[in-house]
Amino acid sequence: MGHVIAVMPASGGVGATTFAAVLAVRAAESGQPVVAVDLDRFGGRLDVVLGVEQEEGWRWDHLGAVAGVVDGAGLARELPRVGALPVLSGAGVGAAARPSRPPSVPGPRGPGEGERRWLDVVPDVVGGLAAAHGVTVLDLGRDGATVEAAAPFVDAWVAVVGTGVPQLASAAVSVPLLRRHVDAACARGGRPLGAGVLRRPCEPWVVLRGARIEDDVADAVCDHLDIPVVARVRDDLRLVGDVTCGVAPGTRGRGAAVEAADELLLRLVSRPPVDLSLRPAPPGVGGPSPELQSSDRSESAESCGPTRPSVIPPGDEPWRWSA
Repeated sequence: MGHVIAVMPASGGVGATTFAAVLAVRAAESGQPVVAVDLDRFGGRLDVVLGVEQEEGWRWDHLGAVAGVVDGAGLARELPRVGALPVLSGAGVGAAARPSRPPSVPGPRGPGEGERRWLDVVPDVVGGLAAAHGVTVLDLGRDGATVEAAAPFVDAWVAVVGTGVPQLASAAVSVPLLRRHVDAACARGGRPLGAGVLRRPCEPWVVLRGARIEDDVADAVCDHLDIPVVARVRDDLRLVGDVTCGVAPGTRGRGAAVEAADELLLRLVSRPPVDLSLRPAPPGVGGPSPELQSSDRSESAESCGPTRPSVIPPGDEPWRWSA
């Protein structure tokens, strides 16, 4: 398994999707296999931020027939790309069925069925992509059910926190809630990493976003939430201009968001990725999908792929970007 980093907003309007896009773009600059996944089914639109919404390729609503861990490399070849970066985005499974869906796969029959189908598919897709890529960047919304579905695969969580009073008040609620969702999801199955070793608890990193970020604000956030503030990102009109013009944020290689992304990526590769070789199967895993099943017939549906070491050992030079 490669590294999986999840980005979520601690409140609305803090630019978490834009920061996730910058992270993915900067990771892809290393030349390693990287994939960006939009898990905010209520409106993240990572494809729009990265400028690939008009490109041909699969979106989430092509994956309604998935029944088993996908072949991540095969799926990545079907996705729209910005440079070398494949992007899985679009409407969530069950939100808008395509006419080309196989007749044997029924659409949602009730208000809860689309959500259940989405929660069944998320582990299969995220697990398969993570097994085939050095870094998988997840853009998450504040949806507890989706957080829990993705939690077993994630080895670094990033909470983007605004500096306004309402945003800080929201963070005081949403960050502890994130911890509870992640820890509960992982505790349900035990999810061992190896003999006698349990998966690490959820310890998010905070990225502060705002027009002006004073030291006392950063210290107060760190003390109140009891988690480290790893980066401060001041508002950058260049990022807004890039997104407006269809340029993927981060491609220019400069600015506070780029520096913050590089710092987080260096932290990410300095820790071992989650090992899922002994992980129980996620709820809802069925047989392999006829379209996306893994070509390795020796793998069972209980595994997301063969165990492999970190793609880049800590400290290796390919992960040191220039500004």
